Amino acid sequence: MNYFGNLFEKYFAELLGCTLDKNEYEKIPEEKEKRADWKICCGKHKILVEQKSAIMRLSAKQQGDVSAIKSFAVKTVIKAMRQLERTENDFGAGKYIKIILLYEDYLKPEILEQIMDMPECDVENDNYYWLVTISEMERLLTVAKNDRKKFDDIICDKVDRELHHSLAGKSLDQLLDEHGVTDNEYIR
Repeated sequence: MNYFGNLFEKYFAELLGCTLDKNEYEKIPEEKEKRADWKICCGKHKILVEQKSAIMRLSAKQQGDVSAIKSFAVKTVIKAMRQLERTENDFGAGKYIKIILLYEDYLKPEILEQIMDMPECDVENDNYYWLVTISEMERLLTVAKNDRKKFDDIICDKVDRELHHSLAGKSLDQLLDEHGVTDNEYIR
């Protein structure tokens, strides 16, 4: 898993390098206390990214094993939220969008509200935590490279839906589709 995690991190660094200017992103140096992996400042948007390469157990995917999903939430998602919160507090530069970047697309973003209600979760829900898959991030960052206005519109729509607990759907995948970004140009 460590090897896969290292490769996932290198892949994301390559994605950032291909889609954003060098002054728009930086690898956050490791400290004694674990922090987020990346800081992105793209236009008016400040984003922290914590990459998680952990893969959910097969029992969760095939049989809907609730205990396996809960275990993944505690070991992976809540851990990432703590790292993102700590980094935001360390920077002390106001509110950041805090992205938990997952390799897999099994969990839907709406589950974050349920995770926030778990007794194991000690992170305050400020509605700026996002679950994002690498596929969604490829599409989003390609939009940032090619059309900054559309990128801003997508980010603003996502923030609005999170803050107002929209029932119209919160997935970045859905928002990208709604804005006409249906293909993954980065993969091409």
